[in-house]
Order: sequence, then C-alpha cells, then structure tokens
Amino acid sequence: MSQVCIRGVGCYLPEARLTNQALATRLGVTDDYIVKLTGVRERRRAAPEEATSDMAVLAAQAALEDAGLTPEAIDGVLVATATSDHVTPATANLVQRRLGLRPVPTYDLNAGCTGALYALITATSLIRASMGHTMLVIGADIVSRLVDLDDSETALVFGDGAGALVLQAGAGQGGDLRLLSHLWGSDGTKADVIRVPAGGSRYPASRETVEKCQHFLHMNGSSVFRFAVRTLPMLVQDVLAQAGRTLADLQLLIPHQANWRIIEAAARKLPFDLNKIVVNIDRYGNTSAASVLLALGEARQQGRLQPGATAVLASFGAGLTWAAVALEVVA
Repeated sequence: MSQVCIRGVGCYLPEARLTNQALATRLGVTDDYIVKLTGVRERRRAAPEEATSDMAVLAAQAALEDAGLTPEAIDGVLVATATSDHVTPATANLVQRRLGLRPVPTYDLNAGCTGALYALITATSLIRASMGHTMLVIGADIVSRLVDLDDSETALVFGDGAGALVLQAGAGQGGDLRLLSHLWGSDGTKADVIRVPAGGSRYPASRETVEKCQHFLHMNGSSVFRFAVRTLPMLVQDVLAQAGRTLADLQLLIPHQANWRIIEAAARKLPFDLNKIVVNIDRYGNTSAASVLLALGEARQQGRLQPGATAVLASFGAGLTWAAVALEVVA
C-alpha cells in the first residue's frame, strides 16, 4: 500500500469568546457547574459576517504555509462540515474559488463531529488510488448558528472553528505525519440522537418549523456519553492493532473534544495516562468537524509530536459515526 503523509496543519479560531458566566446567568446555573459537567470554560464564536467558508479558507492557507506549498499544488479539496454556507453549492467550491485553485474536484461531506477524519480517510484513499498527489482536507463548523442558547444540552458545549490538513503521497519529511491505519463506521439506527430536524427535504423550512425551534441542534447528551465512552477505547485499541502496535506504543492520543467527562472516562477504561491526551475543550468547546484538527495543530505547535512517536486521532459524532487514524511522526 502506497504511503501517505500529512505535510501541513492549519488552524483558525474566531476572536470572540462566549464565557461560562454569560451562559450561567441565562440558564440559571453556575460556572463551576458547567466546568464539572462539560470541562468547558469558554467557546469561540464566529463574527456575524463570518461564514464557514471564510474560516475554512483561513485554516487552509495556514496549512499550505505550514507545508511550504502553494495552492497550485492542490489536486482536490474535501470539506467536512454540517454548517455549509448554502444548501448548494458545496462549501468546498467556495474554498476553491477563494484560494484560486485549478479546476480540481472539490466536495463537502457531512459526518458530524467525525467529519474531518472521514475526509482524511477518503482523501488518503484517493491518493492511494492515484486520483491525486496532494489533497486539502478541511473540517469547519459554525455550530453556534444551530444552537439554542436556552438548551443546556447544546449551549454549554459547542464552539466555532476550522482546521485543515495538506495530505501528500510519499514517505514524508522529518516532522510529517505518516498514516499507518484507519477505522471508520456508522450506526444509522441511532441517527436521531444528534440532529437538526428541519430545513431539509423531510421538513422544509416553514413558519411551523421555526416556531417549534426545529432548526436548532437537538442532542440526547446521555446517549452520546454512553456511546462515546464505550466506543472511544475500542477505536483506539483496534486502530493500533491494525497498525501492528499496542497501547504501550502510543505516545499521544488526540480525541474529539466533545466533553471532558467522556475523555476522562475513556482514558480510565483503556487505561491511558491523561497527561498523554491532548485536551483543549476548556478553551474552545466542541468545535464539531474542526475539533481533532485543532487539537492536532496545537499538539504540533507545542512540540508534543516527537520524531518516531505514534499518535492516534479518534472521533465520534452525529449519524452516529466514528473513526480513528493511527499516525507516526516521521523522524
């Protein structure tokens, strides 16, 4: 199987912050309660004039700069998002236009919070099938536009942001991240656990759907918690086994930043040292498709990805979907 590596990582976070205090007053809870329940202290909020494609472009530009490549090198773009600018065209087409790319294939995919890893796995497969040499993968969401601030299930956790990767065929250079193995799947019987009921072909927008708040994100938090705590440890162990490695070989775990209690419970169940897990949910909240890419970018900036190290990205989300990717830092 031909090798594929991550050459560049880019991140973008809006400047505006929504603190716990602002939400606590509205929801009649305390800052301490929110931190204990979710691990979140503040979340980023996109500016009113900002759209998902704006954030995606900025993250992509940062990833290209990190890779030392120009837009002309890109052979395709995959944007993972549940908050596209429009029903159609795809946000990826808008990114293509803004970056001035060649007429390469571009498209969106929606796997909820797992979207970035779905896009990463898809782009890797396209490269291995000789459908492109250098691919741009983006995870970007403005979930705040879907959140009812009076709904504690969603208002407390979700934030906005974008992350991007430049993938390329080959063994990579020192510091690049070589893809070792992946796992992905979904269970449509649990599709109602996280959803936006209206706005699609089943329930088109109407006065009734607006009045019933059906355009907001609805989530069964306890069901997500049980699913994630059960699924995350299995994902990590299985993707490592597929790569011919064990938990003892894992230097860094980069999980989806959904909830601190999920991360902590999964770490105990593995078991795995919490100090070897990347956590930024306290500062950004759950940024959906951007989550694992933002965490990967921070880990790289902080020097936590040492040459020869094995790392795992793992995520879960609406669908219900799940995915994991094992990586090795090129020495």
